Amino acid sequence: MGLPLFWVGGILASALVVHEILRPRLPVYKIQPLLGLPKVTWSDESQLMLGMPMSVSMHNENFMEIDIYSLMFDLFYMNGEGNLLHLSDIKDHNQASKSAKTTATTSNSTKPPVLWQIPSRDNFTIDDMLYLSLDSNLLWNLLGNSRFYSSLWEGSGSFWLPTTGVAHVKAGPAGLPATLRIICDNFIENLVVQGLSCVLHDAQPGWSNLNDAATSLRNHAITKLRANDYGAILAKDPGPKSKEDKALVKA
Repeated sequence: MGLPLFWVGGILASALVVHEILRPRLPVYKIQPLLGLPKVTWSDESQLMLGMPMSVSMHNENFMEIDIYSLMFDLFYMNGEGNLLHLSDIKDHNQASKSAKTTATTSNSTKPPVLWQIPSRDNFTIDDMLYLSLDSNLLWNLLGNSRFYSSLWEGSGSFWLPTTGVAHVKAGPAGLPATLRIICDNFIENLVVQGLSCVLHDAQPGWSNLNDAATSLRNHAITKLRANDYGAILAKDPGPKSKEDKALVKA
């Protein structure tokens, strides 16, 4: 009986190791503006987009390289009842360009150029152009929201901004394509975006339609998620409530 038990123990131990090594961990990221002229363009959906030069940095704790081919994020802020209001969306430079072929409906057999190659177990930094959609939601749901100004006052100029996002990625030696949908809490201070908490909403094999996936997740956020008093949707008590608390967040 000892040998079969030994085998069972070995199998369980191996499964645990594989789970810990291969379990995906979402990279912690930071996005900050760079000096440079913004660029205004029209997207394929005839949407006015503001291109902003940004420095994107993140740390990949996974044991495999992650290649990102397409990105689309939605920004939210809350009203007085904690319900999320949609502000705008952010796209990578390929998604926002009318001259470039979008990968929103790209089939798995097509191989567009990789946007970002994030090495395994390492830091990643790149300067890139990200595009923010300019529409009335950004004006009314944020700048016309009294809750936003009270948050700025309480946070000494900083505030929390929830996001949802969709990405077309390939990972691992086989380079298998997948569509990832994530939900994040972001801390904003001095125009620097720090993604402090993210969860994987779901992962689908292959590259699904990026616009459809983003729209579905956006509707989920608006109808199902609620922000706490600080404006975060994942952390129960994220703060910071004072300058001392903000120093802890930075650390």
